[in-house]
Amino acid sequence: MFKVLAPLSVVVLLVSCSGGDSSSSSTDPADISSDSTFVVEEVPESMFDMFEDNEIFSVFAELVKLTDLAPLFEADGEITAFIPPDAAFERLPEGTIDKLKDPGNREVLTRLLSYHLLDGKVTEADVVTGTLVMKSGDEVAVEVGDQIGYLMNIKMNGISVAVGDLFAGKSVAHVMSEVLVPSGLDLSSL
Repeated sequence: MFKVLAPLSVVVLLVSCSGGDSSSSSTDPADISSDSTFVVEEVPESMFDMFEDNEIFSVFAELVKLTDLAPLFEADGEITAFIPPDAAFERLPEGTIDKLKDPGNREVLTRLLSYHLLDGKVTEADVVTGTLVMKSGDEVAVEVGDQIGYLMNIKMNGISVAVGDLFAGKSVAHVMSEVLVPSGLDLSSL
């Protein structure tokens, strides 16, 4: 369960497992202030447990289950995931999510989701300016600002990391403000 100690705009990002209204999850994660703080009372056993506890990750979780990436998110896996919340997926061109669910687009879906993953556990403090090769094999440009530890201080391909260091089992997740799309992958052509 995540206990949020932050301004109201952040409450929509993490819905505690004790319940909560997910109807406000369409709030833009980019609205999170840099002084927001999260306290984890109990680390979920796996990323999938974290997804179940936080309804804002339902699209990502559903898409992962359609691929062969699912075992990475179980308790034994050690992975770093840069997860877009449902609101970020909803900003993709209309119909994109349904097209990604189509079995004929499984290779595209796997590449897209793999572009949000790194092997091993990389915390917010471990991230440095440069280039990372994601699990998909594609590179992402990383910029780290001067104020390490503050939300939205890290950008990947110019997209802000809205919330960092959500631990689950042996893994860690960071919440992206948008969906990362690898160079050369045109989602509008699905």
